[in-house]
Amino acid sequence: MTFLRASLIGALTILVLEIALAFLLNVVGESQHWGNAQLGIGPLPIYTLSRVGGSFAVKTGPGVIVVAVAVGILNGLGARWLSRSTPLT
Repeated sequence: MTFLRASLIGALTILVLEIALAFLLNVVGESQHWGNAQLGIGPLPIYTLSRVGGSFAVKTGPGVIVVAVAVGILNGLGARWLSRSTPLT
């Protein structure tokens, strides 16, 4: 149960942070007049930044979910390791 709970908490936390980062990228990209760009891991896009006309948009890609799941699993493994190596006295 520790692994599952820690995995879900880690994944949800990263999702919230990634959404906040998308808002931040949108604000900075609009004010700095950025062009088109794609941020990702290899061929998997996390954010796609695009300027169409006079407006700027940040779109999240499937990499957001992949990163959240990976961090959630790492968080769950860390919680499981700590619960086994720490005596409960």
